[in-house]
Amino acid sequence: MLRWVVLLLGTVAFCQNNKRPLFGTVTSPNYPIPYPNSNKSTWDITVPAGYHVSLSFLVFDIEPSENCYYDFVKVMADGKELGQFCGPVNSLTHPGHRQLVSLGNQMRIHFQSDFSNELDGDVIPYKGFQAFYHAVDKDECAPPSDASGTWTPPCEHVCHNYVGGYFCSCFPGYNLQSDNRSCKVECSSEMFTEESGFISSPGYPEPYPPDLKCNYSIRLEEGLQISLSFQEPFEIDHHPKARCPYDILKVFAGDTMLNSFCGSHSPGMVTTRSHTVDIVFETDDSGDSKGWSLHYTSEAIPCPYPEPRDTYTIISPEQNIYRMRDYIVVTCQTGYKLMEDRKELSSFSTTCQKDGTWHRPIPRCDIVTCEDPPVLTNGQYTFLTAPGRLEYRSAIQYRCNAPYYNMVTPNGSDTYTCSAQRQWKDDNGGVKIPLCLPVCGKPGDPVGSFGRILHGKKADPGNFPWQVYVSRYGTAGGAGRGKMAATGGSVLYQVAEALGASEPALRLILSIFLGYPLALFQRYFQFKKEPSHIHLFNTLTGLGIAYFNFGSQLYHSLLCVVLNFLILRLMGRTMTAVFTSFCLQMGYLLCGYYYTATDNYDIKWTMPHCVLTLKLIGLTFDYYDSSKDKESMTEEQMRYAVPGVPSLMEVCGFSYYYGGFLVGPQFSMCSYLKLVRGELTDVPGQRPNSIEPAMKRLSLGLFCLVIYTVFGPMLPDSYFLTDEYANKPFWYRCAYVPIWGKVMLYKYVTCWLVTEGVCILSGLGYNGKDDTGRVRWDACANMKVWQYETTPLFTGTIASFNINTNAWVARYVFKRLRFLGNKAISQATALFFLAIWHGLHSGYFVCFSLEFLIVIVERQAMDLIRDSPLLSQISSIPILRPIIYVVQQCIHWLFMGYPLVPFCLFTWDKWLKVYSSVYFVGHLFFLLLLFALPYLRRVLVPRKDKQKSQ
Repeated sequence: MLRWVVLLLGTVAFCQNNKRPLFGTVTSPNYPIPYPNSNKSTWDITVPAGYHVSLSFLVFDIEPSENCYYDFVKVMADGKELGQFCGPVNSLTHPGHRQLVSLGNQMRIHFQSDFSNELDGDVIPYKGFQAFYHAVDKDECAPPSDASGTWTPPCEHVCHNYVGGYFCSCFPGYNLQSDNRSCKVECSSEMFTEESGFISSPGYPEPYPPDLKCNYSIRLEEGLQISLSFQEPFEIDHHPKARCPYDILKVFAGDTMLNSFCGSHSPGMVTTRSHTVDIVFETDDSGDSKGWSLHYTSEAIPCPYPEPRDTYTIISPEQNIYRMRDYIVVTCQTGYKLMEDRKELSSFSTTCQKDGTWHRPIPRCDIVTCEDPPVLTNGQYTFLTAPGRLEYRSAIQYRCNAPYYNMVTPNGSDTYTCSAQRQWKDDNGGVKIPLCLPVCGKPGDPVGSFGRILHGKKADPGNFPWQVYVSRYGTAGGAGRGKMAATGGSVLYQVAEALGASEPALRLILSIFLGYPLALFQRYFQFKKEPSHIHLFNTLTGLGIAYFNFGSQLYHSLLCVVLNFLILRLMGRTMTAVFTSFCLQMGYLLCGYYYTATDNYDIKWTMPHCVLTLKLIGLTFDYYDSSKDKESMTEEQMRYAVPGVPSLMEVCGFSYYYGGFLVGPQFSMCSYLKLVRGELTDVPGQRPNSIEPAMKRLSLGLFCLVIYTVFGPMLPDSYFLTDEYANKPFWYRCAYVPIWGKVMLYKYVTCWLVTEGVCILSGLGYNGKDDTGRVRWDACANMKVWQYETTPLFTGTIASFNINTNAWVARYVFKRLRFLGNKAISQATALFFLAIWHGLHSGYFVCFSLEFLIVIVERQAMDLIRDSPLLSQISSIPILRPIIYVVQQCIHWLFMGYPLVPFCLFTWDKWLKVYSSVYFVGHLFFLLLLFALPYLRRVLVPRKDKQKSQ
């Protein structure tokens, strides 16, 4: 309501102000007829505020009298009389054409007549007057024409007049105050962000005002250095016997004051070496010094001159000084390569940073080296330079084994040099090496029969010209030993005996390592070739590996592959196909376990068949998933779904792929088809840069193989069943279990790392790039070695060991049991599947049951430590963390080997004997914790308020 009243009153005032006329006329009574006698009239003229009243008489005919005593017109304004008028034109009392102007916006006209208008008895008709007034703009900024008295200017600095009013403004550097007339310097937070500029005291070079507290801040990009150049004149109030007691100028670089100044001597150039500068200027209440002015500039911070680490390094561009944002490119002379630590670089550049350092250190240039010269069949080479040196410009010369072979050179040269391209080239730049063609030999004493050597009779000298004949029915092979030909089988047996391993185990490891030359062949000769040729290659190599290890029993895998293909073709994308495939493959595998099982670990056809079983079941699931609507599919199912109908060749190539046939890893049909199409590469359209990561996994696998080969025979499984073990002290029996378990697992680690390297080398291990753009090669990883070796938790070991198979079970068993509505039941079912998938022995079921128990107990313990204020506080003490970690590792590895005992000893009579010898210490420990942890939780974890929790 109050708002409406205010608005109404404001409107009324505005209307009243508008009613004041800007001009008008005033006339005497009865004008233009003579004015009456004895009359007194008064007119008040008001124009809008901010204007003067200007009055002039158009007609003036008033009776004359001395000093206008009888009749007169009096004009008054601003409390004083502007004039009293009467008489004829040209008389001193006549107003004439004068402009009567008021100082304010008001004026009064007073008219008075006496009792008569007679002259010598005659009545004279005086008409009176007619006056015109109008509003004249008032110049409030101008001093009054009347110089009497003291005049105070309306504005302290600059006054601006406009029609109807005026306003004030201030000189640069000053701010208008709340009274709208006075000015005050405001320089407490002046900011400058340009890389150069000018700064001065207020009013410079005029005297600066009193009571200043100015702060001029220069803020530039980090890495720039500011310099101040003070100009002349420089004048700040000072005292000869005290340092700057009145006015002072301070210069800060960051938080450090560089110097303070006053007086009449200019500081000249001030170098701050900072990108942030504050100039503080403070004055007292007096003084008339001129002040100061400066020009600030900036330049980028310099970096140290890049010094080459050797005489072969080329740095460009060459400059005397390098500053922030400058960059250099480093190259090497011909025949040398860029090396950063142990990594070779294809190119290198580094940038001068804002802190004055190079963002990467200068690399070195190492001489390039070639691989070993190509072997010349039936010949050899000799070094023309330093023997054994394979570096740039090293030279070799080929020669054939004379007199049995003659040399044929492709370009007429038998001398080859290591080139800058790391190839051995002849004098004409060719890379093809010579050929040694045989000079046909003739036996000096021809034999008269065949099969002499294998049948036990010595051959006389000269019977055979450089060859050994092996009978058709003998074992194929030809490793010469004395005067006999040793067969391949006997060689493998002897090598296995020397290594303390079985011949099947040696065949297995050789087959795994065979994947590397096969991957290299596929990499260089089949990349982006005809898919059917690649499928055929993978199928034949896989069947060859199967025959090398298991002979004619390869038909088991071939039969299951063909049957699964028929299921896909005949039953289509249905649950019936999934159920049939699952029952067929698992049933066939379990039958194989039943008919081939022994009490010991044997390498039979069932070993790769368990891997194949998961592959074929997973293929059927993925084929079925492609029939679902995308809305009902998970992201994982969409990634692995097989959209098309796989051909028999595709299924065979997928099943027998040499990198995963024997011991895994598991991979999807989609990944396999991408490999065949050449899509699994970090460089689209080119072979993947996978040699280095593959060699790293191979090296790590070889290291684990050495550990197992050296220490495995010292810690055999059979030792558990000996009387010697049973008679050892209790602590010894307990300690043997984790040490044995640690070493025993390295045989699995070896196989998985080596096969992972094969998959990486072929490209199957490509897994895209992470958020930083780094290429990932872990698509077929079955081991996280660092986590496996350092984790103090059982769950950490499980997450880092056999992760490929665990991921398969999670994808196709655990997650597809969600309809049960119970996570624990789904997890137990998945573990039961893992146990029966490994075999029918009781040891597998005991192993995975113990694993389930240990995981549950560990999770309860970790939850207790997290929720208990006391335990969480103790575990967060920095000095105790290493101790806690060591204790966790001891418990972890003390009991990590415990569930592996039944896994490796298989039958109940064996593992029960071992557990009895250690008094079931692992069972008791974890069962005790299982029942004790809930009671400890009640004691150590504060209870929540019941009402609050509700």
